This record gives sequence, C-alpha cells and structure tokens, in this order.
Amino acid sequence: MILAIGIMAVITVTQVITNTSQTALENGNKQAANTFTTNNKLEELVNYSLLLEKRIVSLKFKPTLNQAAVNNIKDSLTSLGYNITILQKTWNDSGSISGLNKIAGLINTQVNESFKILAAYDNSTNKILAAPTISDSLQSLHVGDSIYNNAIEFQKQLEKLLRDNLLQNNVATTQLATLNFTLAIVSLIAVLILVIIIIRRQKKQLLLINDLDKAKTLAQKNSEIKDRFLANMSHEIRTPLNALKGFSKLLLGTTLNTEQLKYTNIIETSSNNLLLIVNDILDLSKIEADNVTISQAVFDVHTEVTELAILFEPLAKEKNIELTCSVQQNISHTLSGDAIRLKQILVNLVGNAIKFTDAGKVSIEVTLLENTAGTQWLQCTVTDTGIGIPALQLYSIFERFEQVDTSFSRKQGGTGLGLAIVKKITALMGGNITVESVPGKGSAFTINLPFVVVANKSSASIKNNVDCINYTNSFLQKTILLVEDNAMNQMLLESMLTPTGATLLFANNGAEAIQFCDTALPDVLLMDVQMPVMDGIEATKMLRKKFGNSIPIVAMTAHVLPNEKQKCLDAGMNYYISKPIDQAILLQHIAQICGIGPTKKETTAINNTAINKLGLSNVYKLCNNNEAAVKQILTQLCVQMPTEIQALQQAVQEKNISQLQKIVHNFTSTVSPLNDDVPSVVALQGFSNTIHQQIIEWPLVQTETNKLVLLLQHCNTAVHNFVNET
Repeated sequence: MILAIGIMAVITVTQVITNTSQTALENGNKQAANTFTTNNKLEELVNYSLLLEKRIVSLKFKPTLNQAAVNNIKDSLTSLGYNITILQKTWNDSGSISGLNKIAGLINTQVNESFKILAAYDNSTNKILAAPTISDSLQSLHVGDSIYNNAIEFQKQLEKLLRDNLLQNNVATTQLATLNFTLAIVSLIAVLILVIIIIRRQKKQLLLINDLDKAKTLAQKNSEIKDRFLANMSHEIRTPLNALKGFSKLLLGTTLNTEQLKYTNIIETSSNNLLLIVNDILDLSKIEADNVTISQAVFDVHTEVTELAILFEPLAKEKNIELTCSVQQNISHTLSGDAIRLKQILVNLVGNAIKFTDAGKVSIEVTLLENTAGTQWLQCTVTDTGIGIPALQLYSIFERFEQVDTSFSRKQGGTGLGLAIVKKITALMGGNITVESVPGKGSAFTINLPFVVVANKSSASIKNNVDCINYTNSFLQKTILLVEDNAMNQMLLESMLTPTGATLLFANNGAEAIQFCDTALPDVLLMDVQMPVMDGIEATKMLRKKFGNSIPIVAMTAHVLPNEKQKCLDAGMNYYISKPIDQAILLQHIAQICGIGPTKKETTAINNTAINKLGLSNVYKLCNNNEAAVKQILTQLCVQMPTEIQALQQAVQEKNISQLQKIVHNFTSTVSPLNDDVPSVVALQGFSNTIHQQIIEWPLVQTETNKLVLLLQHCNTAVHNFVNET
C-alpha cells in the first residue's frame, strides 16, 4: 500500500512538472506569435507614417488640393494615431516596451504637427503662397527619419526576443518529451505494481469468501437455533392462551347475566388482541421483512376505548390510581380501520402510563381532530402524572430497546420494545405520534390517526362470538382420538366436541396413541405436535408406516413458524390447525373427513341458492346467520371495491410494483368474507402470485389486470344487487 502511494505521488509530481513545461511551451509559442504580429504591424505603421508625411510635404507642389483630399489626410492621421496606441497596449514584453513607446511618441508628434500644418493650410487666404512654407516646416522637424531609425532599432530587439523565445521553446520541448517518457515508464511500473496488488487482493478475497462461507454456515445454524427457540416459545405461550381463548368462547355460548357477559366479552377481546400481538412478535419472517398488515373493518371506537379502560381498571385500582376515559360524542360510531392495532397502541401507552405512575391519575382522551371528505382524524391522548421523561430522551425512547432509566426498568420490568412498536404501527396506519413530558410531573403521549367514516351502519360492532354452523349430534357413531398432553386443552377439546355426539378417546402422548390404534382405528385422530415421550411428528410417521393412510390425522400445534405446517404435512398429517383452536375450523375439518354436513337451523330462512351462487356462505358463517350483520359487511364491500379497483389499475399503469403488491394485499383482506372458490377471489390469488415473481412481465400483468377487473366488477355488481334484494 505504501509503495503504491509512493508511485502515485511520483506520477502526480511528474504530471505537475509536465503540465508546467507544457504551459511554458504554450506561453513561448504565444510570445513568438505576438512578436511576429507586432513586427509586421509596426512595419506597416511606419511605412504608413512615412507615406502621410510625403503627402503633406507634397502640398508645395500641389498647393490647391481640394477639401476632400485634405479630409482624407486627416482621417489617415487619426487612424495612424489610434493603431499605434492599440499596438502599445497589446505589446507585453517589458524589456523592449521603451523602444515601442519612443516610436509611438514620435508618430504621435508627427500626427499632432501634421494636424497643425493642415489647420494652418485651411486657414490661409492664399494657399498657393502658404503651401511651400507649411510643408517645409514639417520636413524641417525630421520626424519621419527619427521614426524610421527607431523602428529599425526596435526590429533588432524583436529579432533578439524571437531568437530567445525559440531557444526557450526548444528547451521546453526537449524537457516535455523527457518528462512524458518518464511518466510513461513510471505509469508502466505503477500498472505492474497494481496488477501484483490486485492478484494479492484476489487471493485475500478468496480467503475472505471461504471465511464468509463458514460464517454463513454458522449463521444458518444460529438461525435454526433461533427458529427452534421461537417455536418453543410460541408453544409455551400459545398453549395457555389456547385454553384462555377456547374456554372464553365456550363460556360465551352459555347463559350469562349482563355483568358476566361484559367481563367474558372483555376476556375474549383481550385474548384475540394478545393472540395477534403474539403472532406478530413470534413470526420472525414477518418482523424481519417489516411486513405488518393493517386491516380494514368496521368498528365502534366508543366501545373499543371503553372496553380498554375497563380492562385496565383492576390494575389502576391496585395502585390507587384514578383512571378516566372519554370519547368525544361527535366521533362516528362506525369507522373503518384496524381496531386491533388501535387497541394494541393504546394498550402499550396506557400500560406504560400505569406502570410508571405511583400516585395521581391516568387519563385516556379521544377527540375529533379533523372531519373532511368522509375521513375522521382522531387524536388519542394518554396522560399520566408519573415520573416523566428527561428532555434529552424524548425522541430516543421510540428506538428499539431504549428505556428512560435502566435502573428503573429493572424495577418495573420491560423489554424496551413497546414504544418502538407503537411508533411503527402508528406510521403504518398513516398517523403520527408525539410526546410531551416534564420530569417528576408526568407525560402525555398523543397519536393522530385517520379513519374512514362508514355510512348507513348500525352502532353495534360486528363480532363473531359463536359459530353460525350447527354440528350438534352430527358426529354420532364416530370415534375421535384426542392426543394431547395438556389437561386444560383436553378439557377444552372435550367441551368443543361433546355436543357433536362423537365418542371421545384421550391419549397423553404419541406412544399412547399408537397403543390405542393397535386396538381399534379411530375415525379421526387429533394430534398435538409437541408432547413428552413421543411427539406428534414421530407418532404420525409410525402410524403411517403401520396403517398407511387409513387414519385421518389433524395436526394441532401452538407453533406458528412458516415451516411448521410443512413439517406436519411432510410427516403424513392431513390437516393443520394452529392454536388457539378455532372451534368452527376444527369441526369443519372433522365434518369434511367424515363426509358429514352441518345440521340446518329451523329458524334460518336464507336464500341458500343465491348464497351458494355468489359464494356468501362464509360471510353468513362469520355473522352467525345474522342478516343485519351480513348486510353491513357486504355493503362495506361494495363501497370499498370500486376505489380499490381504481387504485389497482393506476398502480399497474404506473408500473409501481411495491404499491401494486400493497393494494392486492389490502384487496385480499377486502374480499376475505367471500368464499375461497369465488372466481374473483381465485383470480385475485393468482394475480397475487404473478406480481410476486422475481421478474415482473408487465404485458402479462396488464392482461391479467384486465381479466381480474372484469371479474371484480361483476362480483361487486352481483353482491350489490343481492344486498338491495335482501
């Protein structure tokens, strides 16, 4: 490296000297050219001066010149004086400038005297008598001889100057040639050295590549370890959550008084929120890809915020803190947005406020910030009288793993991720967050979020507390083997399946399941994945080896990593259900395995033909066959689809692939209430696969877009007509 720097320095110095010599040569050439030009111009002016003197002296031979001839002589004298002045200004050689100045002075004297003679000639009354006297007066000055003699002397100086310039140019030329040769040699040496350096670096790079390969292998191993850790953590967290969510849902299906129903709804809502949060935290690929989805659904912010406050009431009372909640009355009861994400933000802020407040109060205030063009901007402010935040840390607290006081965090606990998640989700929802705080007095966190106002909706939010399909006594004479090591989950599954009339058998691990099957094969086998003694994967492989595909196996697991489902299917399982278990999905899988349909409710009066034709059975299932709720969802679907179709077409026209993928993702959420086999839904899924290819073929995308838009428009029209007819 030092050698290369030295060579580059030599090249640079040589180049500078070369440039200097080049400049000197150019200046010498310019000086020589200027000398030639000056010599020629001076010779011309001297000859012109002598000619004018002869013309004036000749007046004694032609005393009666006409006025035009006199004026011509005057003009020539003026031109002579001007040109000698210009020549003085352009000459730049200090050594010979005095000779030129002397010649210029003589010429100016000649010009001035000539003007006097001509003036006297013009003023004389007898020009014939005056002409000889006037012309002799100029000749007696001998100015012309002096000009000629000085011009000869100045030309000798110019010749000497020219010889010196040519000599200097020869020296500069020789020096320049030498320097160029030197520069070429040095450059050649530099190239050779650089080649050697490149070869050595190439060898180092090969060694580095080998090291990187080793590091990559190690990183992959670490990633596998991390995946296993996340999978285990997922299982440990989601197993109790499964029981919490499942039993709360079963409890909602029982007879409850008003207070019990309120508390149970809060448990159900909180478990749903917790499940979504756990999913986002544990889904490693989603976090690393920065891919958190913001959904759009109708909700009542008054209800959501009130439920949130009720959720935190016990914690506030435990610390003797006053907790207040207010929602401005002119905020719409039917807004479209992601209520789960909003509650996730508020849960973080309110939880922090209570955590860091030992006395005083915590308030939740939601006000209408702006109401324009069908959109309401809500301002949600969480204020506390806690420890406050130092001014220097007001912005760093939104960074990952940043906390106000590490010593205090150890006292209170926490990971330092809460506010970072809040800021990120707020930005994804199109809003912003600010904080004001005074140490020792408290803090106020304010978020501003936009939500679309949905017209013609009832004030009740749409909730799916019980499944709309009735499988009561549908599985009579069917045997279901439940392989689950967790007693709570066994109890939950028993509660879910008992009403179906099926015979239930229980095994605590895979080994016991094989023993049961050796005695008698069940109609359906529900297999937990992670169990002691023998896990579900190993047990499934052994069952497939012994009994082939004669036993339908449904995997039940709290693992949520993307490769877990594939592991289950590769092991030979037929279906995959993620915990917390959705009763409707579980029963649907069992019914599909057994070839049994649901029992129809006698009170249901629905146009099944139209429902099946349009693919609306899923939305009726989601809404528990509630016609009003179905109409709300389908009406919102009809409102959103034209806007999203227009956005889709614009993104394709602009060839904006990231925006197009985002729009298609949102569109998928919009049509999610429809059945999966609806043509427009199928086409949308295929289109999504097309635009997620590594190489995007825009002509193909444009063609697929046109087909998709036609299907979506047809679907929108059909759903709109169905809503108007019901």
